[in-house]
Amino acid sequence: MRFVGLCLLAIGVAGCEGATLSEEAAYENEVLQHRLDRDMRMRDADRTVLDGATRRRFDGLRYYAVDPAYRFEVPLERTDKRDTLRVEQHKGEPVDKVIIGEVSIPLADTTQLLVFREPGLDGEVWIPFRDPTNGDETYPSGRYLNAPLRDDDTVVVDFNKAFNPYCDYNPDYVCPLPPRENTVPEPIEVGEKKSRLHS
Repeated sequence: MRFVGLCLLAIGVAGCEGATLSEEAAYENEVLQHRLDRDMRMRDADRTVLDGATRRRFDGLRYYAVDPAYRFEVPLERTDKRDTLRVEQHKGEPVDKVIIGEVSIPLADTTQLLVFREPGLDGEVWIPFRDPTNGDETYPSGRYLNAPLRDDDTVVVDFNKAFNPYCDYNPDYVCPLPPRENTVPEPIEVGEKKSRLHS
């Protein structure tokens, strides 16, 4: 039912031909489409990270309501040199991740988050983060953001598009954990909630 509701919401907003969408409605439609794409990818046998048994009982991704107040366009403060940070993983050995700079987010006064280059991301940067929702509401170890990096070095940090590491859906995956440096002190009650597919 959650999947059908998501489809109807996306189609309902997108299908009003001739109507002028408000900026907020257009933004909500964009986020809903993003969620629908992720949901469909999870259901697609050729693209999903779920194993067969889990996919058959998968009933849709879980999300908070969309809130445009959690979308920020902020400048990337680049590092003076190529730098790396050793990041723990939920299992296995730590890995080195390439830091390209940081962004300042106007939450809890101001929160600095490290920004990483991640292989396979085209025109985007990777921002893993923790916040007080981790545990009961969201994935216990934190969530990820793939944030567009514009030509003028502006980063679009949209917590409405925060998503869970693949290990929330398939424990066989090895997932980097957000570093302590990327802790947001206040709850980020937008984006993806934990799946409840696994204990």
